[in-house]
Amino acid sequence: MALMNVLIVDDSSTSRHHIRQVLEKLGFEHFCEAASSEAAIPYLEQEPFKLIITDYHMPGMDGLDFARHVRSSGLQPDAPVLMITSDSDNINKDDLEDAGIAACCQKPFDMDKLRELIRTLLNEY
Repeated sequence: MALMNVLIVDDSSTSRHHIRQVLEKLGFEHFCEAASSEAAIPYLEQEPFKLIITDYHMPGMDGLDFARHVRSSGLQPDAPVLMITSDSDNINKDDLEDAGIAACCQKPFDMDKLRELIRTLLNEY
């Protein structure tokens, strides 16, 4: 999977680091990272992504609104959006679907489970 672009959006540098570790084990080599949804938007305009991973709770635009923006902008129509959250019990499944979220992963995440979820998403999209 080398040379596939992945966008990681999370206000926690620790979470971004752990996500990068999982992706590196899957063979990814190119990442764009943003600490907020607003900072990630310019990346959407610059290059195509194979996968977009976003946190749910962030200052400013949250992960659901960011995913809605990704879908409504038409800039990344084929990239699955994976939401990472510590609050998955309180997220309405219909809201996830309406926002175009392909899957949701609970924080703290198990590295092996996250790796398998990413593999599944990449095979489906």
